[in-house]
Amino acid sequence: MRIAIAGKMASGKTTLAKYIESKYGCTRMAIADKLKEIATLHTEEMLNKPEELAKGLTAHVVDLLPEADVITFGRAIATLAGIFYTCETVSGKNRNLLQRIGHDMHLFGDDIWITYLIENRLPGVDDVVIDDVRYPVELDLLRQEGFVLVRIEVSPNEQSRRLHNLYGYVDEKELNHPSETLLDEARYTIVIESTADKGIDAMCREFDEAYENLLKLGGAA
Repeated sequence: MRIAIAGKMASGKTTLAKYIESKYGCTRMAIADKLKEIATLHTEEMLNKPEELAKGLTAHVVDLLPEADVITFGRAIATLAGIFYTCETVSGKNRNLLQRIGHDMHLFGDDIWITYLIENRLPGVDDVVIDDVRYPVELDLLRQEGFVLVRIEVSPNEQSRRLHNLYGYVDEKELNHPSETLLDEARYTIVIESTADKGIDAMCREFDEAYENLLKLGGAA
């Protein structure tokens, strides 16, 4: 069982992924796992220790670009450092930092994050659910890897309500970031509506029914 979930922030991607993980025994992964590892270096302490920060960023760039030439390698480290020193440190989830790292590192390959996951985390894992597909290249490569592509749709009003409940604010710049909009017109195997009145249980049942029907048609393994 290989499931990849796309949808806007606060649509319910991780909620559905956790349900699939629990019910079907899948390993839950995220394309952004490596990105989030990099983001853990973004602290006031590390920003005040540039040599130590450089070592940490270098190790991650080695993982992401193992065959890069010296110039590309240096540019990648400089790109990350530039992001780190122009983003404010915040308590909790720094969505601006994550969006900038994720987007700007695409300068070194549109597939940089998904290729890392496919080559380093997927081998040997048969049943997996990925809950953060955001770019067309990720969708295409996961389709080639045999993933069932799931889209969760949420209305702007409901999304705004959820974001207010979660974070206390809605940032229009974040909502309109390419990572939030590039897959709006993509094709999916399963599409689920996430609404205020439907609830989590109903959303999960809708997935179960759609996946069962797909199995009957021979469209999933």
